[in-house]
Amino acid sequence: MEAVDTCLVADIGGTKARFALVDKPPDSDGLPQIRDHRVLRCADYSGLEGVLENYLEQIAPLRPQRVCLAVAGPVNDDVIRMTNRPWQFSAAALRSRYGFHQLEIINDVAALAYGTVFAPPDAIRTIKSGAVPGRRARVAVAIGTGLGVAVLLPEGSGWKPIPGEGGHAGLAPVTALERELHRRLGSEREHVSWETVLSGAGLVRLHRLLAEIEGHAVATNKEAGIIEQCRAGDAAAMKTLSQFSKLLGGFTGDAVLAANALSGAFLGGGLLLAFDPFIDYESLIARFRLKGPMSEAVREVPIFSLDSEHWLLIGAAAWLDAVAQAA
Repeated sequence: MEAVDTCLVADIGGTKARFALVDKPPDSDGLPQIRDHRVLRCADYSGLEGVLENYLEQIAPLRPQRVCLAVAGPVNDDVIRMTNRPWQFSAAALRSRYGFHQLEIINDVAALAYGTVFAPPDAIRTIKSGAVPGRRARVAVAIGTGLGVAVLLPEGSGWKPIPGEGGHAGLAPVTALERELHRRLGSEREHVSWETVLSGAGLVRLHRLLAEIEGHAVATNKEAGIIEQCRAGDAAAMKTLSQFSKLLGGFTGDAVLAANALSGAFLGGGLLLAFDPFIDYESLIARFRLKGPMSEAVREVPIFSLDSEHWLLIGAAAWLDAVAQAA
């Protein structure tokens, strides 16, 4: 019987590092299976090598020879510098130190975008319905410690993920309240990006500024606290999530227009999953559609969300195979 192909994949974010083994069945049509999933706090380690070493010790004596690391930051050269974590590492040095037969580094949201190809229908929830015009570009947006975006383009019989750094593009306020938020944010920093409000720290920042504008005290300065307030039906927390939803819709619509992603937008990331019950999807969709002369262009573009962060890991594993087959 043909052996199961096992690879090691990781999602290295600004707050947590998720590792897993992915078993690919001999039957190429079988869905890869995730096992030995571990979540480690990045703050407990001084660099990528330390957190990787910890996971390798946990799965010893097994030592997978095929590894894909999906990292939160641009992947352009051998030396990778993460955006929201002061870590940097060399892919060549990792390959030499651990003797991996195949080591691929991919942007984390590019891996998520690639994972959407393999997610079954029951793993994808439709937020906004629309026409899906076959094999056209799609865009993935991930909200977590930071805000990431990537495009997935059809290429031959397969797909090619194109990472971007659109989360660091300038925030575009629409309403009077958003212009006031932008003004206050601008007094605190030189550059006000979408990530300034659409991220874990951004949600807390948004909650604080809305409280300041409305003249009431902030009950919490943590994401978990905002979740608890939403569960309790707190009006201020729910207003924060409604404003967050509008901004997310605006950013997602911009990403669709920039990539001409007529096959849809896929939303994911740990923050979105945590706050999903409280996201104001009606407001998100309304802002998504508000694109001036291009409103008609996005009218039929669907929006989806993924039920789990595991699809990023599946995308990383699939990318290993795609690179190996292209070699």
